Amino acid sequence: MSVIDAYSGKAVDDELSQYENQYNANSYDGLVEKFRYNPKAFKEWADQTKANVIDLYQGWEPRHYQVGLFKHLGQLENDGSGPEGLKSSLMDHRRSGKTVRTIKAMLRFIVSRPATYGFFFPSLKTGRQVIWDALDNDGRPIIEYIPKALWARKDNHMMQVKLHNGSVFQIFGATGPDGTVGHLRGINPWFSSLDEFAEMDPDCWNYVLAPIHDANGGPVVFQFTPRGENHAWRQHRVFQECMLAGDSRYYAAIHTIEDTFRHDGRRVITEDAIEERRRLGTPEEVIQQEYYCSVKSGAVGSYYGEQFRRIEDEGRICRVPYSSRYPVYTFWDIGYNDYTSIWVAQFPDANTVNLIHFIQDHNKPLWTYFPELYKLGIPFKKHFVPWDGKQTESNGLTKIQNAEAQTTVHEPIEYATRRLKQSGIEAAWAVLPNCYFDDENCHEGINALKQYKRKFEATTKNFSNNPVHDEYSHGADAFRTLACVVEDGEVQIGPNSELDMFVDETDMGMTSFTEIEL
Repeated sequence: MSVIDAYSGKAVDDELSQYENQYNANSYDGLVEKFRYNPKAFKEWADQTKANVIDLYQGWEPRHYQVGLFKHLGQLENDGSGPEGLKSSLMDHRRSGKTVRTIKAMLRFIVSRPATYGFFFPSLKTGRQVIWDALDNDGRPIIEYIPKALWARKDNHMMQVKLHNGSVFQIFGATGPDGTVGHLRGINPWFSSLDEFAEMDPDCWNYVLAPIHDANGGPVVFQFTPRGENHAWRQHRVFQECMLAGDSRYYAAIHTIEDTFRHDGRRVITEDAIEERRRLGTPEEVIQQEYYCSVKSGAVGSYYGEQFRRIEDEGRICRVPYSSRYPVYTFWDIGYNDYTSIWVAQFPDANTVNLIHFIQDHNKPLWTYFPELYKLGIPFKKHFVPWDGKQTESNGLTKIQNAEAQTTVHEPIEYATRRLKQSGIEAAWAVLPNCYFDDENCHEGINALKQYKRKFEATTKNFSNNPVHDEYSHGADAFRTLACVVEDGEVQIGPNSELDMFVDETDMGMTSFTEIEL
């Protein structure tokens, strides 16, 4: 589409279809209607106001794999009227053009429905690098993909563009200076894009943006390159299921380098480029994750990545039900602002560890996790917590003592022996070959173990022996508690003696406990 087309000698009715992606600052639509039956008068007016006719896409056209988002949003009129709650999840390989695609998808709404249009990144710094200060391959500022003729004011500090029609385009960081999403309270975007959602604090969506969009019904786009089977991947799977069930509010797509081509038919990233990366030493985990959208690869520098490849190959991530024959233990890592993580496990024999459940949350008092455990309906034998549970709080009591004062804890709580982290990691390596993980109830914990990794030292260009402290480390630390307790011989191996004569429905496929002859 070219602005020149608007000044051709064709009848105005033939030209109207050309204006769907254009905007005029001088009440363009009303004037089109006024001159509908007088093409000559319209042409004279258009010549005089040429500067106010703006080509929104500026020659840009979506590539074939980008069209799906535009079609999904096509359920809405330019003014945003239509079905509420449209949500898209797009898992794209690195450098596929996801950010520009979504800016362009916003444009027809930006110029027709005055509102706030928010582009969210894991941090403000990332947003500045990706959009605000970034240039495309031709040296053009990415922010100018919103035509400058629409701008009324640009605020470099806020990374905000105000438009003549009242719309606001703004870049936000999901995590604020205090490490939380609290700084986002009070915003009200109608259209939100969550860029690199897999690397973003999910609280940005769960506690801030989800209620906003529940209320205003505006569209949301989640786009990311995967980071294991984390919150972004789990939500993507839900969107896929909803879409396949026929719910037109949801759209989900995955684009690897095998799916993405330029307009001239060339791949966006070629297989030759990938082979060169391999020759130059790029770890295969990086290649599979960044270019083939693999969620199975462990993080680069992962402590347990190799072990989990074997676990998956051997089918040890499967259905692992609770059995009343064996005692049940819990193993903790304690946090507050950080996550509290809990593994629930049984030990049928000396060579088997059944991980039957995993619980994790944050910003909750420690005592609240005991009622949550009891909701599972499982009788526990003992709870093992790390040594730092002995630390005293402001009232002079330990964390555990305060928890026990707030709720009834039916089982004994014991402290795991304090060890160096490396010793605990080695204990985890020793126990993992015996582990079976419930694929449904331990999903989040499995991903934490796969993503638990060493720090990379920029000065030495090598991985250190120290782990990264992030959202994955807490589940891994709780597993270290388990491994150390097992190595120290503090759990009962085998069945409960008083239940030797019984098997429950999870063992026998029955609906009640049944006495059997041994």
